[in-house]
Amino acid sequence: MRGTAECLAKFFPYFCQSKHIPWIEKIDVLLSALSLLLALPFVILLILTGLFLPLFFTHFQFQGPMIRMPVLVDKTPLRLLLEIGSNLFWGWDVFWLMLATIFAPLLAPIIDYWRTPGTLFRYLASYIFSFFSLQVVSAIHLIVFLLTGRAVFPVTGEGDSTQRPKFQKGKGIFLHPHANNRLVFLTEALMGIIFLYIGSIQQNFWFIPLGTALSLSPFLFEWNLNSKLLRYAVFAPLAMVLAILYFISKQLPTIYKTG
Repeated sequence: MRGTAECLAKFFPYFCQSKHIPWIEKIDVLLSALSLLLALPFVILLILTGLFLPLFFTHFQFQGPMIRMPVLVDKTPLRLLLEIGSNLFWGWDVFWLMLATIFAPLLAPIIDYWRTPGTLFRYLASYIFSFFSLQVVSAIHLIVFLLTGRAVFPVTGEGDSTQRPKFQKGKGIFLHPHANNRLVFLTEALMGIIFLYIGSIQQNFWFIPLGTALSLSPFLFEWNLNSKLLRYAVFAPLAMVLAILYFISKQLPTIYKTG
């Protein structure tokens, strides 16, 4: 994250000004670099949609563009999920656009593994889990680069490569690699709990898979997949996303007909 940010900040202006490089390659480099740096805007978006917008919509009794706010809170979470149409007023066009956005980055592995559904499901589960669980630590990396303007890399082969990394205490967080820094670990775990709490009190089920992955990530870092429970838990975020999409799809025809 920090290396990409540093390379983009220091060298891309010269790269972009070169007359010997086709414009399509300049766009390719820019998009591939930016795709690694979207974690911070994504986390900010989640905080806005999870905390600030609900407070704004509730205070001013104003409906959001995708979900009616404030959400219905007089039903149990399971009942609301089964009747999610009561809080949605968009049709199949938006739903298919959302599906295309979610699964477009996964088109290549879907084509490769569609003949082996088990392998495809395990790949998708790992991808979704990694995507959700890495957002906070990736955002922290980008913030650190914005504060220091430096990218720091561990020395290849340094230490005993057979040992799992251990959590480090909070010294040199701005000067050394810090994915295993205890302060980062605590921040990641706290954000996972916050998103789970937001998802439960607002009955916003989209936050549940994210909060689950963030909460499990520190444990996965500490114990790897040696625990059978963690090996199965990795599948939870994908299963939750698929369940949410299924319940939404069951309600959309009624929503579309009634407007």
